[in-house]
Amino acid sequence: MIFFGVTGVFLIIFIIQGLPLMRQKKWGDFYVFLGIFLLAGYIAYGRVLDFYVPNPIYLIKWIFDPLARLMFH
Repeated sequence: MIFFGVTGVFLIIFIIQGLPLMRQKKWGDFYVFLGIFLLAGYIAYGRVLDFYVPNPIYLIKWIFDPLARLMFH
């Protein structure tokens, strides 16, 4: 049931945001939207279907820990 709810939300978002970009032929903006949209879809469907979805906090921590050590030590 949640699967269909997520699908409905993604369909509504695509209709509201994606289709106008295609009609206005803003291809660069559309491709950026599509990339973010696919990433959000991967995360949302991964959570709904109990797939392994990596936590983005680990990547952020990996990037900023060395910087924090340089600034504060």
